[in-house]
Amino acid sequence: MAGLRLDYVSPLPPVRTGIAEYSVDLLPHLAARPEVAELRVMHLPGQPVDADLQARWGTVPAAETGADGRLPLYQMGNNLHHEAVAEMAMSRPGVLALHDLVLHHQLVERTLSRGVFAPYADALEADHGWIGRAVATTRRWGGFSEAGLFALAAHRTLLRRQRGVLVHSRWAAGVLAEEDPELAVRAIPMGIPLPTDVGPPALAGGAAARSARAAFGLPADRPVLGSFGFQTPIKRTLAAVQALARRQLAGVHLLVVGQVAPQVDLAGEAKRLGVADRVTVTGFVDFERFEQGLAACDLAINLRYPTAGETSASLLRLLAAGRATVVSDFAQFADLPPEIAARVPLGDEEVDALAATLAALLADPRRLVTMGEAAREHVRREHAPERAAAAVAAACTELAELPSPGDRPATPPPPSTLTWRRLAGDLAVRGELLGG
Repeated sequence: MAGLRLDYVSPLPPVRTGIAEYSVDLLPHLAARPEVAELRVMHLPGQPVDADLQARWGTVPAAETGADGRLPLYQMGNNLHHEAVAEMAMSRPGVLALHDLVLHHQLVERTLSRGVFAPYADALEADHGWIGRAVATTRRWGGFSEAGLFALAAHRTLLRRQRGVLVHSRWAAGVLAEEDPELAVRAIPMGIPLPTDVGPPALAGGAAARSARAAFGLPADRPVLGSFGFQTPIKRTLAAVQALARRQLAGVHLLVVGQVAPQVDLAGEAKRLGVADRVTVTGFVDFERFEQGLAACDLAINLRYPTAGETSASLLRLLAAGRATVVSDFAQFADLPPEIAARVPLGDEEVDALAATLAALLADPRRLVTMGEAAREHVRREHAPERAAAAVAAACTELAELPSPGDRPATPPPPSTLTWRRLAGDLAVRGELLGG
């Protein structure tokens, strides 16, 4: 084709989603790609758009998406900010960037949370067959399982409608390829710009870090941990508070930058453990304040379990700022080199392992600096916005040539004897068998 004519469909600031910030970083570089002949930014119905963005991009009503053979490029996340994105992608297929492998939470929000059951059950059955219907029926009668939300991704019908799917990690691409080999999946880097160098952490003599601490009322002479982004149960922030109460972290302060979900009682847990005076929670902040928080901390925490398969933009921003980070030893974190992120196990040993790892790192300021420098270089090399834009443009150019798949059935095949895999072990039969 002569050149890509893209319709970019995503929430935009001031909508409070990381995908909106991601789009702001990506759009200028995507528009500058030689493969892109024209880029239109679509305005989702019912969502505001910053005046500056409106002036720069001249957003187009979403109803015009895909007109005249243009290729829609959808940015899909696991919350209600992306409800209209999903609806448009179903009616006007294109290329879909899947930021969360699991979309079950969004399905719940737009059905059960509104008191509507039948569309929820139908959607789960369409994506997961009789198992989906069974899980939905359990919910109908009051049963609830957090594991069910993550085990059933609720995305097959949506993904199979698209010409192709983009994800931000090799791990995510592997999961989708194993689940549905017919999907055209491409792994692309998530574009994250390097912030102005915030300098070394305060523990290593960073003057900028000490200045940032003053803005949050943090102690100038004590180690400071940072946890960033929307604090949901899967972010494991309660485990960080519990680790703070361990003897080896006495005197360490925790700065939580971001909104806290109602079901995460950080204040209550900190008070119960006697560490409330060492936990500071900012609530939702603008991007400038977010970066100030990055500068204030010596070491960051970005745990996650269970996971919706997302590549964390907040994690990459930590690394881009040159802050050593501790992550969960799980799933998509496997893509991170160990020299830039320390891993802690899940399960019963999580809190003890987290406390020990944090204490060891905080006791070695030089290692914090070395890890931070390696982290910043990793983001510069692997996640530069211009590199991400080049990968998006190349993938869209390739996928645009594929036919739209239409309504390929998404329902898994009926169970067979192959559904139950052979497990290692022995079977012993005791006693006499009847019938001789």
